[in-house]
Amino acid sequence: MVCKEHTAQLTGKKASELQTEFMKGKTNIISCSTTFEMGVDVGSLEAVMMRNMPPTPANYIQRAGRAGRRTDSVAFSLTYCQRRPHDLSFFAEPLKIIKGEIKPPVFEVRNEKIIRRHMHSAVFSEFWKANRSLFGTVKDFFFEVNGAEVKSLDDFKRHHPIFPFLQHKPNGLKLALLNIVPDELHNTLQLDLWGWLSDLLDDKDGSLIKAADMVYSEVAFLEQERHRLVSEKRRSDFILGTIKTIKDRPIIEYLSSKNVLPKYGFPVDVVELELNHHGIEATGLDLQRDLRIALSEYAPSSQVVAGGRLWTSYGLKRLPKREWKKYIYAVCGNKKCNTYQRRLLGAETDDDENDFRKQLCTNCSRPLSDSNISKFIVPEFGFITKREAPKNPGGSRPARTYTSRIYYSGEVQGSKKAGPILTFDKISLCTEIISSGLLAVINRAGFKVCNTCGYAAKLSENTNSHRNYIGNQCNGRLGRYDLGHEFSSDILRIDFEGLTQYSEEFWLSLLYALLEGASDSLSIIRSDLDGCLYPHRASPNPAIILFDNVPGGAGHVKRIAETDKSLKAMFQSALNKVSGKCGCGGGVEGEGETSCYGCLQNYQNQTFHDKLKRKYVKEFLESILN
Repeated sequence: MVCKEHTAQLTGKKASELQTEFMKGKTNIISCSTTFEMGVDVGSLEAVMMRNMPPTPANYIQRAGRAGRRTDSVAFSLTYCQRRPHDLSFFAEPLKIIKGEIKPPVFEVRNEKIIRRHMHSAVFSEFWKANRSLFGTVKDFFFEVNGAEVKSLDDFKRHHPIFPFLQHKPNGLKLALLNIVPDELHNTLQLDLWGWLSDLLDDKDGSLIKAADMVYSEVAFLEQERHRLVSEKRRSDFILGTIKTIKDRPIIEYLSSKNVLPKYGFPVDVVELELNHHGIEATGLDLQRDLRIALSEYAPSSQVVAGGRLWTSYGLKRLPKREWKKYIYAVCGNKKCNTYQRRLLGAETDDDENDFRKQLCTNCSRPLSDSNISKFIVPEFGFITKREAPKNPGGSRPARTYTSRIYYSGEVQGSKKAGPILTFDKISLCTEIISSGLLAVINRAGFKVCNTCGYAAKLSENTNSHRNYIGNQCNGRLGRYDLGHEFSSDILRIDFEGLTQYSEEFWLSLLYALLEGASDSLSIIRSDLDGCLYPHRASPNPAIILFDNVPGGAGHVKRIAETDKSLKAMFQSALNKVSGKCGCGGGVEGEGETSCYGCLQNYQNQTFHDKLKRKYVKEFLESILN
């Protein structure tokens, strides 16, 4: 048997080659993600094994339907149910997934971040129609422009045809954008005034300018390191191979990885674990993640398996002329508060820090100097591996530094609207729908980060000196940072009145039960939603915050609060989830003092596993719903 993997970590070309191998029988088994779910007719495929229960009947039909498309053989589909709420509920009632209702998909077409990315795709479509020679590779677009050599960002701004193309404001492009963008966002995006162009061309935050700066800076750094090795009479030919790899990359693939063009699956803050310097071993691999996921999966010292090899993150990608965004933040030291607050650090870092430490908590007025104050970097340029060869994976899970936690800042960038109010005996439940609430996700593992080359190591590692990812000695200073990222999304805020005697364990347990209930009642993947607690001055109880896991919002939490009925459906589904039998004793009288992957626990909330107790939620929901 020849077994290979087919995932979104492969380039489009490599994935296509593997599909052809599989259909010709050169590869017998494909271990695949949902990248193989639609649009691929294998024909003679005989068996499908699913390693977990698909999220909805539609997904089940797509995956099981890969086999049995010919009448000359009998197909076999096996689904393995993991010990988690979603899988166990369908294991108990399998007809719900096999013959279940397929609901029409729901998508928020007014998601501004995704619309902007599609506007960029319209720009490049029009531009490449008129400039076909600049379509192809990174080299064609950035380094050899109409026969002239371009080496720097300044050269790019002076000589690249895309600037005069956009300055002439082509009418065909404007008409295309008027068709793409919903009418109510025309003014917001400044469509008539072409104000949206700053998304691409702003010197500080324009996505195309950032992408150009990254590629020119990377090549210039490699050339500098090559000359350094040559002067020391050391081997340097591998750097020429790395530069060729960078320049030969398809331009669409590069621009989508740098947040210029849309990306499969709608991540909008994409970062990369770069493998350019690994030569042939990295051929066909494209390791990209949404930044919130990358904070853990690509954090320094974390490992990921791709292409049958084990890759280890060595540090943060660094650009010579661009600084990482850095914040100083605090989580209030008052255990009944725990409010998150932060400040962007500017050039006068010491003054910013001192001023921040003198502040009082915005919620309980306790001095922040009594709190756990740290700094975090936003690794917006991505992560990088060391030049040494990757290892074989082995039989254990790759190492991860998953200590991320999500906080709601309380800041609202959009609007607020009151939702349904429910009353259960002496308890009242008020809801509020918040458009574009600001959230932060922070990996609080703690790292030593070099501000010169980007090398990073865990605080526990004994690091007296270090080298950059090429292998040359670096004399840069190491600073202590966490890793973080801020994003906005649609939020459903739930406040309870009449509850005064409940602990943090209760509120965390209720939060994750409601997330399971919302996933079930809406028939969506659990990972499409997330949540956190938000302490506030007006009540002794925290608010429960549920939000869409798509930056900008996907419309899910809005649907929960559409009516009293939809809100109650979430609570009832949550009760059903914590009432079933599971590994921690769920469904057994007197049990449930803890939790497991069969009820409340999952990979993302492992920080709180010891605080999640199924019994608390079951008793509470029974008391209000019955």
